Amino acid sequence: MRFLVLLFIIISSAALFAQTSAPNELYAYWITFKDKDSNLHMLHKPQLFLGNRAISRRNKYDIAVDATDLPVDQHHRKYFLDRDYAIYSMSRWLNAITILSKYKNLPDSIGKLPFIKECIYLGKINEASIFRKEQDIKDLLSNLEMRTESLRKKSIDTSYYGKAFLQNEILNISPLHQLGYKGKGIHIAVIDAGFKNIPAVSFFRHIMDSGQLLGSYDFVDKQFNVFDDDDHGGAVFSCMAAQKPYEYVGISPHASYWLLRSENPTTEQLLEEALWTEAAEFADSVGVDVINSSLGYYAFDEKQMNHKSKQLDGKSTIISRAASIASSKGILIINSAGNEGDTKWKQIAFPADANGVLTVGSVDRNKNHSSFSSIGPSADNRIKPDVVAMGQEAYLVSSSGNLYQGNGTSYASPMVAAGAACLLQASKESNPASIISAIRLSAHQYFRPDKLLGYGIPDFFLAYRMLLAQQIKADDCIDMRWLDDKQLHLTIYAAQPQKIIIAFYDEVGNQIMTLTEKIKQTGISRFSLRKAQQLPKGVYEARINLLNGGQRFRISKTF
Repeated sequence: MRFLVLLFIIISSAALFAQTSAPNELYAYWITFKDKDSNLHMLHKPQLFLGNRAISRRNKYDIAVDATDLPVDQHHRKYFLDRDYAIYSMSRWLNAITILSKYKNLPDSIGKLPFIKECIYLGKINEASIFRKEQDIKDLLSNLEMRTESLRKKSIDTSYYGKAFLQNEILNISPLHQLGYKGKGIHIAVIDAGFKNIPAVSFFRHIMDSGQLLGSYDFVDKQFNVFDDDDHGGAVFSCMAAQKPYEYVGISPHASYWLLRSENPTTEQLLEEALWTEAAEFADSVGVDVINSSLGYYAFDEKQMNHKSKQLDGKSTIISRAASIASSKGILIINSAGNEGDTKWKQIAFPADANGVLTVGSVDRNKNHSSFSSIGPSADNRIKPDVVAMGQEAYLVSSSGNLYQGNGTSYASPMVAAGAACLLQASKESNPASIISAIRLSAHQYFRPDKLLGYGIPDFFLAYRMLLAQQIKADDCIDMRWLDDKQLHLTIYAAQPQKIIIAFYDEVGNQIMTLTEKIKQTGISRFSLRKAQQLPKGVYEARINLLNGGQRFRISKTF
């Protein structure tokens, strides 16, 4: 019973579409409804429409099952089926369906129906392009439950990562890997344009052999095979999942994956936002922990569909509303910022503007902003992108199994998503909001975020130590380092507000400087010690005295 809704979501779309006649150009419309009255009784039986992992995630984070989780009202669907419209996609979150019509303009009477809230034209689709083959649902739903394994500490030398070393190292991933955190037990959905030839590529053999590929579905062509289309998703996937030691190792090669196709790269239509929504809802239903989406929309083949800058408020478009809801369900949503930085548009795309989404831009190997990386802020002046990773000249795995370099925030995003998966594994008590906060606060320009890099390049090992300190809840000096502003920055966990003393000693033990700082809040504080800039060049021991304990750091000042 727990997979009833999954069966319905996937199989019904293909079956309902089969009601259309001979191949023709059809027109897609997004129909939203005012209510779900006939399904309200199902709220107390979430196993009818959510998998066990989805229910467990909601329970873990104290998220109530509500009306947005319920399927679309069956009577509303039946109205359109009885009139020979095909249902191409459905959204329980936004209470909507996508219907296909032979006519460019729907009858005015449809928009006037008392149960319809909104009707939006989404674009054209060729009926002949839809693949209607139904397959055994068991193939898709196999291996759903989380596996467990004892963590093993393993020393990894820098050559272990092969060509992926620099892009991983910029994010300080290797210490997490050394502790055994490579995403084991975390379920990740990759929503993209296709994953061409993945099963045949040796870099992914471990994924196939160990059952880490949980399933796949093509929401564009309504089939299970996502391995015969575009190769963009495969390149994205390689940043996360590839594993061939000393040649190329991704950031979360031990995670388990759903590969979902919602993007048709041959066209750009509003319809794809509806398909992305359907894919995200499916990912929620099967209980994923993380969604990586290296997709973004703002301009379409039919210009009347184009979005406007003022809509970058996280709530004006179908896809951004869906992404915000996905976040509210306890899923970590990571999305690429977009590659429009050197175009007329310049700004982030949708759903990179969504609330609750961690938006990722790109830097080069020298940690400088990539000119193509879309910029912020959002229309309501939120910091976007949130963070950045190395998306310029990033090493990727091709559909033929070769290594090559590519450019795009598409590749920066999965690196951060994979790092977030490692943090989820390492800090099982932390919720997505805590993970996102730690990632932002760990970044190299957290103290001065801007529209190019957001909070900057995250340090995933520092983020891990912040999360660990929050769990232990004991006074701790987590980190001390010089950052780009040439200030000495200190990261503290304080069990209560307090005054701390920082004393600096030279190499022969002479006390050179003493500073006093007030910690005004409980929890993590990260701040700069401005007077430390007065220290002469040299090597020092810093002794930090907290209310309940102390700590020492060896620091070097070179400027």
